[in-house]
Formats: sequence, structure tokens, C-alpha cells
Amino acid sequence: MAVEKKSVKSILSLIIIVFITTSAIAQQEPLQAKSVIKLFKEYVNAGQYNLVCSLFAEKAKANFPPDRTVSFLEQLQGRYGHIKSTSFISVENSFTTYLADLDKGQVVIWIAVDSLSKINGLFVKPYQIIPAKVERNTSKLSLPFNGSWTVFWGGDTKALNLHNGVRFQQYAFDIVINGLDGRSYKTDGKSNTGSRWCCG
Repeated sequence: MAVEKKSVKSILSLIIIVFITTSAIAQQEPLQAKSVIKLFKEYVNAGQYNLVCSLFAEKAKANFPPDRTVSFLEQLQGRYGHIKSTSFISVENSFTTYLADLDKGQVVIWIAVDSLSKINGLFVKPYQIIPAKVERNTSKLSLPFNGSWTVFWGGDTKALNLHNGVRFQQYAFDIVINGLDGRSYKTDGKSNTGSRWCCG
């Protein structure tokens, strides 16, 4: 049995190594994009926006005229500061994607570079971490009370959870504690002071 487990582990390890190697080979940073993103960073940090404009291919200059490009780059630098570093993420179609760390945040840069090392397309967007969709909450709960309780609001849809659209309360639960008689209050329920079964 131990020999079979070792064989299975060896085969799985080999499959994972082949998958990782294949993925790494398939996603190598194009040399033209690498050299252009380096110049882009250098020119933007130096405030030499006209030199950035000179990096665009003639066809692309129709979509990125110098006045609009300079205005965009001034806004980018005004909001985020200098580009500290760029990290290659992936290549998709003709666009190479980079994550750029700036003084005041991160942006994703999609850049299309032709064989002459000229920019054919450029798109910049603030970087946002998109949390993985959780099908089921896997948190182990330990509540500071015993007895019956009910989830009043809580779930992954607006119908089940009024707070679902609010990012910092998205996975919150509103819990109602029930007394022995099934009620959520001790007295007549008209007063909050000492009347409600609550925890918070």
C-alpha cells in the first residue's frame, strides 16, 4: 500500500511540474513589450510625456493624440505618483499585462507593442483584488451565548442578506437570539434597555 501511495505522489508531482513548466513557457514576457514598458516607466517618472507619445505607432496616434496622452499621463502621475516597478503578468492576444507599483497604489497596464517596438494600444486601470466567489461560508463560528438563535439576515444574495451589496458587510450575519418562549425580547419588546436578547 505504501508503494502505491509513493507512486501516486510521484506521478502527481510530475504532472504538476509539467503543468507549471508548460505554463511558464507559454507566458514569457515579449522582448519588445519589456523594452517599451521600461522606457514608458522612465519617461513617465521623468515627466517626459512627449517622449511617451513618440513611442506610439503612427496608426495608434489617431487614438492617442499627444494632447490627450499628455493629459492622461499627468492625471495618472498626479493621482498615483511615480512608477516604482512593473511586474509582468501575462500575454493575451496582442496585449501584454503588467502590474505597476506606484507611490500611491497599484495599476494594471495592458500594452500592445508591434514588431518595431511601437505601442499599438494602451489601457491603464486601478488594480483591484477580486475576491474569489465563496459558494459556502467555511468559517467555524463560536458564538458568545448558548440556546436558540436565528439568522435574521445573512446569505449570498440581496434577498437573503440586505448587506450583500456593501463590501465591508457583504458576508455579515444579523443574528436574533430567542428566549425560552421563542421571543427575542424579555419584556414587552418596546424598550431596548434590558429588554432585548442581544449580543454585539
